[in-house]
Amino acid sequence: MHPLVKALLFPTLAMIVYIPVIWATQPDPSFVTPLELPPRTEESPNRAWGVAWTQEDRYCLALNIYFEARSEPIEGQYAVADVTMYRTMHADYPDTICGVVQDAQYHPWNPNLPVRDKCQFSWFCDGKSDTPVDGAAFQTALEIATDVLTDPQYPGIIPYAIFYHAEYSRPNWAESMVFVRGIGQHLFYHP
Repeated sequence: MHPLVKALLFPTLAMIVYIPVIWATQPDPSFVTPLELPPRTEESPNRAWGVAWTQEDRYCLALNIYFEARSEPIEGQYAVADVTMYRTMHADYPDTICGVVQDAQYHPWNPNLPVRDKCQFSWFCDGKSDTPVDGAAFQTALEIATDVLTDPQYPGIIPYAIFYHAEYSRPNWAESMVFVRGIGQHLFYHP
């Protein structure tokens, strides 16, 4: 379990908080060290939260944490990961992590190109680069994604939340949801 999660969940045990920094420059997904995983078969896929996942899913989850919450406290970054994972289990969303992260309206003339500003996570179709530029923040996001996917002791930060928004926005859907809690600049909800 990530040391910062231990600090959040078990504050009396937290004396020193340490985040290792591996990249000093812009990260490249080809340099992400794959986890040592058992061979994936239909009988024993890599599973987290009851969802099968791949190294690509781990990378998608890290990208979502990075772009949605890198300026948030560590707890808020874990909460964004939780929302992503809860969505994979919800019938209204794709059943893979990358599917959830890349859930969007796509152009009919190019099914690989999302329509600008028509995505579940705004960073995915905002017209800006989807390449992380802050190596330390991306490394933290990758470690959080790894914790969420591989640590059987990870309890989740926000129960059943599949929606969130920034404090400064007032989406019309929020009134019909159950408020769970606020973390950093995000407010989290479940249906």
